[in-house]
Amino acid sequence: MAIPLGTRTRAHGGGTRLPQAAATPPGPSVSPAAAGRSAAGTPLPRWAYHAGHLTTALLVTIATALVVAFRVRQQTVNAIILGTFLPLTFVSDVFVIGGELPAALRTIGDVFPLKHVSHTVLAVLDPAGRPWPWTDLAVVTAWTLAGLAALAVVNARRRAA
Repeated sequence: MAIPLGTRTRAHGGGTRLPQAAATPPGPSVSPAAAGRSAAGTPLPRWAYHAGHLTTALLVTIATALVVAFRVRQQTVNAIILGTFLPLTFVSDVFVIGGELPAALRTIGDVFPLKHVSHTVLAVLDPAGRPWPWTDLAVVTAWTLAGLAALAVVNARRRAA
């Protein structure tokens, strides 16, 4: 439980004020119970939530299988992941706090799915209840379908050869 700043504590003579680090919890301040209430209050059927969980698990499994399938050595896997994921996170405005990115980087970040996945997760976990992020979901769905199409083409070529 977070204690408001400026609250006087009874420890150490009752006259001490809590510093910023002691008054606020680390990490996000959304409790799982509040997130569940927010998600449960949206007008979607229960099967939609289960389908979302199943889709997320499937996408993580497929991504892991792709990295494992194309690995030659441990160093190769690290290079693939760090070489693609870290630049994508910075360009997708996931880590940047403060000012706006240049227009070219914003456009690149809008094309790739990481920014849209981040916005979708934030909207779902917001206890105040944001509007459903249909545009972000459309971009993530388009990337998922494109990835599945690419896998189907590769699989068809392997079977033909």
